Formats: sequence, structure tokens, C-alpha cells
Amino acid sequence: MSSALRFLSFIAAGFVLVLATGCSVYRPDIQQGNLITSEQVAQLKEGMTRLQVQALLGSPLLRSDLHANRWDYGFAMRKRGEVTEMRRFTLFFDGDRLIKWQGDPQPTATEALKISALSAAAGA
Repeated sequence: MSSALRFLSFIAAGFVLVLATGCSVYRPDIQQGNLITSEQVAQLKEGMTRLQVQALLGSPLLRSDLHANRWDYGFAMRKRGEVTEMRRFTLFFDGDRLIKWQGDPQPTATEALKISALSAAAGA
């Protein structure tokens, strides 16, 4: 067998190997945003300051200059590229004071620990 033919056979075998392994692309589990618990939501009170809210819930995922009186919290869990959990929560302020909030039902602290543990175990 000539060296050119051997080289082409080697390239073809490599190409087949790349195609065969390309079907199983690794997609890591990804946790993004703030996982707020129902216990934290229960502690919200109208009239709280922005600092008090931030101390309770953490920094919001989104603060917009166009909507300065609105904070948006979001949480998403992706496993193998597919969204398996998504929660949204929005707070509204009048100046520095909390006036209302709305959003998806939030998990209990126990459920949140399970979600975080699954994410941490997947990343290990």
C-alpha cells in the first residue's frame, strides 16, 4: 500500500472516530440565578428598604435603568442542555420602599437544598 493511500486511510479512520464520538457531546449541568425559598418570600414585608430586601434575597438577577423600581430574580437549572427548572420572582418599589411582589411559587428550604445538592453532585 502506498504512503498516500495509507495516509488517506488514516484520515478516514480519524474522521469516522470523530463522527462516532461527536454524538455524545458533554453538556454540563448549569445552575443560574438566585434560588429563593418560600420561607424568604414569607419574610418580605411592604415598606422594607432595598437594602433589607437585598440582605434577605441577595442581589437581583436583573436591575434595569428603564425600570428602576423593579427588581427581577430568576433561577434556571439546565441538565444536559435541557431546562429542568425555572422560577421567576419580581419585586416592585416606590422609591426605596417595597410595595409589592409577584412570581412563581418558590421551593421550601428543604426542596432548595435538594436542587442545589443535585447541581453540586452533577458538577463534581
